[in-house]
Amino acid sequence: MFSTNLLKNESTVYDNNIHNERTLQLSALAHGGSLVTGWKVTSTSTLSKHIINGTTISLILQFVKNTTNHCIEIDAVLTSLRKKIHICEHQRNAAKRKKYRKRKSWENFQSNLKDSQFCRYFCMSRECFQHLAKEIEQKVGSDGFLSEQYIHEVKSGLVIDERRANIILAHEQSTGTIISGEVKLALTLHMLAGGSYLDLSLLYDMGSSTANHIFYQVIKDWILDNNLVKISAAKYIQDEKQMEDVALQYTRSSNGIICGCIGAIDGWIVKIARPTRKRDQVSNPSTYYSQKGYFGLNFQAIVNQKKKILFWSILSRGAKHYSTAFKNSKFYEGLMEKWVQLADLGFYFIGDSAYGIKSFLLMPYDNVCHGLAEDNYNFFHSSSRICVECVFGEID
Repeated sequence: MFSTNLLKNESTVYDNNIHNERTLQLSALAHGGSLVTGWKVTSTSTLSKHIINGTTISLILQFVKNTTNHCIEIDAVLTSLRKKIHICEHQRNAAKRKKYRKRKSWENFQSNLKDSQFCRYFCMSRECFQHLAKEIEQKVGSDGFLSEQYIHEVKSGLVIDERRANIILAHEQSTGTIISGEVKLALTLHMLAGGSYLDLSLLYDMGSSTANHIFYQVIKDWILDNNLVKISAAKYIQDEKQMEDVALQYTRSSNGIICGCIGAIDGWIVKIARPTRKRDQVSNPSTYYSQKGYFGLNFQAIVNQKKKILFWSILSRGAKHYSTAFKNSKFYEGLMEKWVQLADLGFYFIGDSAYGIKSFLLMPYDNVCHGLAEDNYNFFHSSSRICVECVFGEID
């Protein structure tokens, strides 16, 4: 009689509950699904879960052969089971040999950069980067941003979040470490500064497709939100103290020549793919074709001397003239209502010849001769207006 003691002695692995209830199912291909010595014969997959070595398999199959009236395909079953065991052993050995990547922490990465290098990589100072990261973390939450400090607190148990702790552990056992919010933000800023996701994926120890996905995720979910960085031009022209500070910046940069300037305005055509009726519901794509020779959107902006954006609008299509695009904005309507107050305070904006002259918007002189007062004015006017050109250059 075949007993469970034989299985146990031959290093058979089976469930304790099954053993206690004496319902262990042997697996083999039996003729007509017949019963073998009181044990139910089932599929080969059941046996493979309980057997760990070829010797035990041979014993069991020999027993089945001796107690069955018909000869079954023992060799095929044995070969199949041994193949499964070989695959399992190979997978276990491969898992032991596999070396997972160990990503550098953001703290170690940024500590190796000089201040000038950091500013060149990300187009901002360390303080500005930290401030932006905190603003994003407050907006999306600690669990959504995943700063390195928060990850450390979850791993150490200071923050009780079992779900997040399991995710972090899974990443450490598979991809190396979970990607922190600082690294995601740094990668995005680096790409906006002109870096390629193919190169940056190597720099930040991640796959190229992962780097590309992170870039679009950060732009869509973190950056493109008016609540993250609130820019209100309407409030700006009502804040006399802020306008005085900006005017002082222009005065100092021009050695006292440009006094009262509270911002420089210019336009920029943001290049886009040709719009279509089916994809974009645009009936006339030519309205997006700009004088630059490509399709785009007309972006209007006013910045201060320190290249901080005070106003922006992207409501107009690429074929619109800069002056028309500015007049289509609500900010222009507000300026038309408050031009008297601005004139009394001596404040104004500066722009190039594309814009019409107003009491609150000064243009350079046209067709002036070298050495005249108008030419000198144009020089300082252009020098003060260059800040908005720099902003567009750094963004593009």
